[in-house]
Amino acid sequence: MKQILYFFILINIVSACSEKAEIPYNAIDLKSIESSRTDFCPRWMVGDIAISMHYRGRNYVGQVIENNTWKKADNIFHIGHGHNEFNVISLCRGQENSLLLLNSPFRGNKLLSLTAVEKANNITEISNVKTWKKYDLSNLPTFKCTSQWMVSLSDSTILVLGAPFNAIGHIFSVIDYKHQTVLPLEYWPEDGVKCDSLIKNEVYDDNAKLFSNGNGRYFYENDAERFSFVFSIDKNKINIVKNLYSIFPRYEVSDFSKENFQYIHHNNPEKMESWANNKFIYTLLTECDKEGNKLDEWNGSNIYGNIVEVYDWNGNKKNTLHLDKYGGRIMVSEDNKVLYLFEERYAESQVVWSYDIASLK
Repeated sequence: MKQILYFFILINIVSACSEKAEIPYNAIDLKSIESSRTDFCPRWMVGDIAISMHYRGRNYVGQVIENNTWKKADNIFHIGHGHNEFNVISLCRGQENSLLLLNSPFRGNKLLSLTAVEKANNITEISNVKTWKKYDLSNLPTFKCTSQWMVSLSDSTILVLGAPFNAIGHIFSVIDYKHQTVLPLEYWPEDGVKCDSLIKNEVYDDNAKLFSNGNGRYFYENDAERFSFVFSIDKNKINIVKNLYSIFPRYEVSDFSKENFQYIHHNNPEKMESWANNKFIYTLLTECDKEGNKLDEWNGSNIYGNIVEVYDWNGNKKNTLHLDKYGGRIMVSEDNKVLYLFEERYAESQVVWSYDIASLK
């Protein structure tokens, strides 16, 4: 009788532990299916088109990826101050297959315009200025926006990393480009560092990326450390759904004045490089040299990794991918069929390895 009682007690304990345990995930070894080379450093991906800023050519270029091969680049946007020219752009998918380009000056101290490209199926359509509609934003308050990442919220609003200088104690803002309004969202990282809000804004915006699943969930990543979370928006407030990585950026202020300020990041080599599409969030964990040897400290040089953690938009880990190559960053196709691993983090002219991930669930 006592043995039966102990058995049921043991079953209840195991069941309770199972309820608290993290949802199981798969560890998958992946071999590259193809390698190609690009002469540019793509920042965004639109369908099968990778878009890069080309400083030497004074333009933005697009490269079609066909059968995992990076084709010859074509000019799509020109850098300049003239009509239909741009300085520094943030770029994202808009509503109904459109493309949105937020234009700001190189100093990043204001917003100039929002251009909506009606169709974005191919490079010819994207570069056709006849399909562009431009919204002037120059009358908005001075605005700190140095990140090149944003997401579309509606047919008139975008979410950006940045804030008006008169509300600099914010990380995220909603811009209504049709009605010329700015709404800073309530969120401020409590990282224990006492400093001017302008510096903290710089730490949490300049090193960050922003993605959306197109269905009310958003992903923020700060690659100064391993710090990222999934969130939603409730009116004027950020609601964190789940923290994926919780190491705040570690920094200290070395000098500060209204005209000049500097901060120093600590030398922790464990960094991250993320990408996301409507299905999953992907994070490459970087902490090694090019041969895969783990580094003791980071001296500002390139760091590499071959472990990619995959999360759903509820923040649950679904897979851990072990790649057969070490690289500096990743991109993932919109259709979630291919993961691209770049040999270096930001270098031009480098190898890109392709991995088949179409079967991931």
